[in-house]
Amino acid sequence: MNTMTTVNQHKFSKLGRVGRVGLCTASLVALACVYPDGLALDISGDTAEAPFPDAVSGSEDDETDAGSMDEAGSESGPEHASSQAEAIGFTGEPESLLGFDYDCIKIDRVNGPLVVPPSGIRIGFRILDCENRPIRQLRADELRFVNDEKGEIFGEGLEGGSVSDLAPPSDYSLHSLLVLDLSDSIFLSGALDTMIDGALEYLRGVETTPLPTIQHEVGIMVFGRPDAIELVQPFTSDFSVLRSHLELLRDAESRGSTDLYGAYMHSLDVLASRPSPQPLDERFMVLFTDGTHEAGAEDMMHAEALDAKFGAEELHLFTIGVDGNYDPERISELASSDQQFVHVVDTEEIVQAFDDIARLVDGISRSNYVVGICTPLALGDEASASVEAETWGQGSGKGQRLEAGVTLPYPLDHLTGDLACCSPQDVAHVELSCADQLCEELECQTDWGSCGNGYVDAGEVCDPGDLGPLPDLECGETCEFDFSNVRQLYCHDLCSWSDQDFGCTQIDADIFCRIKTGNEESRAISWTRETALDAPGLACPFGIPGTVDLGPMPDLGLSEHVFYEPGSMLDTHGPGTVITEVECSQ
Repeated sequence: MNTMTTVNQHKFSKLGRVGRVGLCTASLVALACVYPDGLALDISGDTAEAPFPDAVSGSEDDETDAGSMDEAGSESGPEHASSQAEAIGFTGEPESLLGFDYDCIKIDRVNGPLVVPPSGIRIGFRILDCENRPIRQLRADELRFVNDEKGEIFGEGLEGGSVSDLAPPSDYSLHSLLVLDLSDSIFLSGALDTMIDGALEYLRGVETTPLPTIQHEVGIMVFGRPDAIELVQPFTSDFSVLRSHLELLRDAESRGSTDLYGAYMHSLDVLASRPSPQPLDERFMVLFTDGTHEAGAEDMMHAEALDAKFGAEELHLFTIGVDGNYDPERISELASSDQQFVHVVDTEEIVQAFDDIARLVDGISRSNYVVGICTPLALGDEASASVEAETWGQGSGKGQRLEAGVTLPYPLDHLTGDLACCSPQDVAHVELSCADQLCEELECQTDWGSCGNGYVDAGEVCDPGDLGPLPDLECGETCEFDFSNVRQLYCHDLCSWSDQDFGCTQIDADIFCRIKTGNEESRAISWTRETALDAPGLACPFGIPGTVDLGPMPDLGLSEHVFYEPGSMLDTHGPGTVITEVECSQ
């Protein structure tokens, strides 16, 4: 087996082997694949049961290139897949991940192309499902950027230009408003503390943004009677301040009856009018209540609230209703869609409701992309570039191949075709002054930017100003990652880096050593399997929400993206297996 090929292709070739067997869904700490015969494969729990045991554990006659390791790191029997899975004929169709459910996608909110002389164009765009809900993050090979003049993909051929890595835009911000019911019924039902716990869970779920340079500002609104609607915590990106204020609300007093529609409309105004430091942003409102509108003029206020909702289509509106004195339909229609309303039967489900919404918010926040393209075109008045997405549906859309595309014209009068003076990474991420589709010219030089300037330049792997504070992980003075202090690599079941093995094996340990040492030739001399540590580490390679995408590492033979968990691996991934205490050759 060619290890490099295995690593480069493992993510979807392995999922493809179970892709037609069952459906994967996820809770906070579990990704489980449920098969038609009732067997389950659980990424974060105990040893999985699979519908085809030989495809998981292999047999004594299986050929192996690297032995697996026991708890102390010594060699044990082979744990490679047999040829049975390949004989079944599974394709590379990825499995449904993390509860996503969509059968239609769209490209919207296109920014550009912005012309960046001498030879660049920048395109920003968002991809959601057709109901404005998030889809999983797309891989680079699921998007194409086409030079319509030639009918070819940019970057193909000797003079076809080049395309940057797919990444979130740097000129991007996030805003959330938590709208919490402090009326009499919340106190009488004993739901106050659980509501606060849920709001804290929401903060935990959205604190890690797609890039450390992207700020997520959150405000806290509380409501009761009409004169008791108050923004008690103005918008801030300091999550310690937000947590402290939520804790103070545990000692709050009731604010009387419920002016639901008044609070809703005031919250929409506050969220929509919040100034943004960036030209691009996403805004979310999460309203929690257990009551109905009791402040009078209900029919008039109801109609006004719906008018306000339809006038705020750019906002993502979520509502949570816990069983009480209210009509679920009236709470549901205040959300952006039926799918963005969560009906809670009892208080024990409140925290999970906030967590579910946080996962959707995280998904939407990762739905915006930017690319820089170096184009060889220079002659004529105008050209066009097409953005084409092609991916698999998830959930109810599983098995359907989905497509979306948009064609974007751009002027040529400021482009020269000088590809030697064009870095697609800088076209995508350098802060430029732009007006009327034309940006200031990038100076032609070989040392584009410098290490520490806040974005990843050509020839850099990371940048200290872009990476931000990540525990146990540093970006060094030469703009290369330093993983020497990282303590664990998550590889439970499908999260193995091998395309043939399930669970943590020698291949995973070797990859951990490659990453820790920065040396493609490094191998694991000894290592230990343990339950996930309550610490940061290298995350499941599928990109669990909340993990930080560090991009591919081709110098280490890793062309797929590497993800980092900056918090507790145990909390986010569950009690699955990790490799730790690894001793590496240099």
